[in-house]
Amino acid sequence: MVLLKFFTNILKLYYINIMKRITFILTILMLTFISCTTVPIGDTSRNALDWPGTYRHDEMTIILKDNNTYRARINEVEIRSTFHWDRKGRTICLEHLQGKMPCKKFLVGENKLIPLKNSGRPLKDAEPLMKVIIKR
Repeated sequence: MVLLKFFTNILKLYYINIMKRITFILTILMLTFISCTTVPIGDTSRNALDWPGTYRHDEMTIILKDNNTYRARINEVEIRSTFHWDRKGRTICLEHLQGKMPCKKFLVGENKLIPLKNSGRPLKDAEPLMKVIIKR
């Protein structure tokens, strides 16, 4: 009887040890997967360019802030909302702009925003919005 309890306790410890290892391995794999899918590797427009600021072209002004909010003025209409980056960190999509602008996606370049179609291709004959740089 004592011998049976002894072996039962050893088996419980063995299985607990295996479960701890499996949990540890699954946690490491999950964290690795999450970090690989959300953080672009290398230089992107999001992490390498000084993108926050005011961009203008004709009657359109877009102000991007580093907390992923924007303010857009098209003619006399003003919109305030948020934007999000694509997975590659190159383009932004301005939320709540349906029907108010010719596009809501922009490729973020060095001191400019290039209007894009929903497919991700540049709009034909569209001029980029240039960043207004204030020198002090």
